Amino acid sequence: MLSATRKAKREYWRRLIDNASDDADLYKVVGWHKAAPSLKFPPLVVDGQQIEGTREKAQILLDKVLHRYDSTDDLDTDPVSENRAPTLPWDTNVSLEEVERNTIGVSSTSPGADKVTVRLLKACWGSIKGYIRDLFECCLKRSYFPKVWRLAEVVMLPKVGKKDKSSVRSWRPIALLSCVGKGLERIIARRIAWTSLTHSTLSPQHCGALPKRSAMDLVAAFVHDVECAFARKREVTLVTMDVQGAFDALLPRRLLKRMQDQGWPTSLLKMIRSFLQERRVMVRLENVYTDESRVQCGTPQGSPLSPVLYMLYLAELLNQDQALRFGYADDIALYRVGKNIRGQYQGDYARCSTDRGMGVG
Repeated sequence: MLSATRKAKREYWRRLIDNASDDADLYKVVGWHKAAPSLKFPPLVVDGQQIEGTREKAQILLDKVLHRYDSTDDLDTDPVSENRAPTLPWDTNVSLEEVERNTIGVSSTSPGADKVTVRLLKACWGSIKGYIRDLFECCLKRSYFPKVWRLAEVVMLPKVGKKDKSSVRSWRPIALLSCVGKGLERIIARRIAWTSLTHSTLSPQHCGALPKRSAMDLVAAFVHDVECAFARKREVTLVTMDVQGAFDALLPRRLLKRMQDQGWPTSLLKMIRSFLQERRVMVRLENVYTDESRVQCGTPQGSPLSPVLYMLYLAELLNQDQALRFGYADDIALYRVGKNIRGQYQGDYARCSTDRGMGVG
């Protein structure tokens, strides 16, 4: 019996791999290979003290992960109060097809605090679709993101490659948000992404959360540049950077200022301000919940809108040197080509000195 079961499993996997016809099938196979996470959350160690109680662990994660940043370094004044003429288009009309595609035309995800699932929305869509469309359009026209959708139920997932699970830095906060609210977020995110592409707001070397751009495009372009450099007997130096707690540290007013400088209209700025302000979180750990608390900055991980907002946040950095800087969402890389590392350094020094009006001796 055991031999027959093993044989059936081998045949099943061989057939699955042989029938894989595109990247989606391959990613599905790799995803099934990943080990399931442990159901029991391990003890945490903070300042040398071991914490084992579930409620205490949840509170520590709330304090050390979600409340580790504040708005101290944000701008003192609200950029939205400045009246500037926009240079980018923005449409507040919504079609029923667009609402349906972004609300129920998605894979099922974990529901937010309201416990309304995509499956439930699909079951009653015929009766509520008109109301949802009217609600979304009203939100866009009034530049208002409903407060009830700004509550996030946060779960902690282990970060890949982090072996010490007793450290709070080994856990990534994922916000479970209202499935209805995420429908509106997707509409806003896709419109921002498309406008950014068609008006070259973002660097062509910046991928993630954008249609027709992927990490594979970046890898192929970089490998091509490296091969060309090697063919000319040149050396390539690569520096990679990862912003720690990127989404959690985003400063709302600085984001709005950059979006304003990019030419986005005031109506969208007000919508994003509404989306980011007075956000509330509660950590869920093994069916134990912390009390709700407000966060001063950041944009929720797990939100369809957060990735493209962070790309706009970093746009100035990536646009400074498009030929030699590239990134995927909040991951950034810089590379230089030269005869040797010293030559690359001297070239960068000369370039910076020229930009600052200094002579190079």
